[in-house]
Amino acid sequence: PAPRGQGRQPVFRRHVSVAHIPRRMGNGNGFLNKTGGENKMKKVFCALLAALTLVVGVLYSYFGRVQESQLRDELSLAAVGVTQSGEDYLRQLESDQYRITWVAADGTVLYDTQADAASMENHAQREEIRQALLRYAQDAELVHDGARKLLLEELPPEAEEAPAVPENPRHPKKKKAGPALRCIGVRGTSGREYRADAVLVATGGVSYPTTGSTGDGYKLARQAGHTLVEPVPSLVSLVSHDPDCKKMMGLALKNVTLTLFEDGKAIFDEQGEMLFTHFGISGPLTLSASSHLGDMKKHKYHAEIDLKPALSEEQLYDRITRDFALLANHAAQGALVKLLPSSMQPVMVARWGIDPATKANQITREQKRELVQLIKHWRVSIDARGDLAHAVITSGGVSVREVDPKTMQSKKALGLYFAGEVLDVDAYTGGYNLQIAFCTAQSFANHL
Repeated sequence: PAPRGQGRQPVFRRHVSVAHIPRRMGNGNGFLNKTGGENKMKKVFCALLAALTLVVGVLYSYFGRVQESQLRDELSLAAVGVTQSGEDYLRQLESDQYRITWVAADGTVLYDTQADAASMENHAQREEIRQALLRYAQDAELVHDGARKLLLEELPPEAEEAPAVPENPRHPKKKKAGPALRCIGVRGTSGREYRADAVLVATGGVSYPTTGSTGDGYKLARQAGHTLVEPVPSLVSLVSHDPDCKKMMGLALKNVTLTLFEDGKAIFDEQGEMLFTHFGISGPLTLSASSHLGDMKKHKYHAEIDLKPALSEEQLYDRITRDFALLANHAAQGALVKLLPSSMQPVMVARWGIDPATKANQITREQKRELVQLIKHWRVSIDARGDLAHAVITSGGVSVREVDPKTMQSKKALGLYFAGEVLDVDAYTGGYNLQIAFCTAQSFANHL
């Protein structure tokens, strides 16, 4: 134990092996101990064994690396031969001493020197394939630079083949023009040129520019001659000049139905949650509705909110009649206490157009019918989309008609590819848009 006043520290005692514990013999007056010579011999033997194990391990590791390096060099030569001659080259390498398997990018076995490739399982998920790809990726150079300009070169015109059947001169077939350019790399903002067989533009749209989505991909696409659909914010709040929205800002509505109209025709109808703001409306329902907006310069839009979607107009009329009977001596606004949120009650009375001092028992049948229409069809004008800086995604971008959907390669320039939000593809919610980015990138990678 430690001296007093210093506190006691834990004490760890080493256990002695059984071989070193003295044994009592006879009547307890004598002891029998293991000799020190045996202990020294045992220690020397253990040290030699450890040293030998270390030497063997080092030699095994060294020769293993040498063998792996030699095998890698041999396979590199084999890969060149396969590129030039295909299966014919591999047939010349058939031997009982080794086995070579040729695997496609999607994991399909193309050829095996000792088995029927058609009967072999897909190798995409095999661990050795994953390790091979990781080793290959280790040699990649990561560069932090911007992309200022595509490096493009013109392709020579393709020779026209004579048609197998003579064409009718009165009805000639339209010939689709092939790519006129080839993308061979990118010039960075640093001025450095990066040569490549494939250039993927995955720069996103123009929403949330603080994340780096500043529309650079659109400039690169224009350089290659691509058509751009005007980028506009989507999955965004909607601006309304209706002063009632500002009066009710902060009011969240649950279990309501929002219907969006384009030139008087309903184009969206969904039940959920929404929010009144100082500039208009927002919330999940509003974001979903915004993805259905078209050209706001050519069309007029407004939204209608059903505040009581679970009740028909007749059921709502009966409900109002019962509430007014119970609150007969209350003013019009007080009579709505069971129907509407408090911040909406004065706005409803003002839009209703009756004297706020009118007692509930004085409200006529026609006025109650008018109230039913207001509750079932609360109208909000839609004057603009919210700004791009706060939009979840961008709608618009590179026209998909000019991109091969199987490979994501440009139809304007060979070697140029697009993926993600830079394309004119957008979906209903953020999750689907992430899936679009993943799938388009995978299509490019599979082709590569």
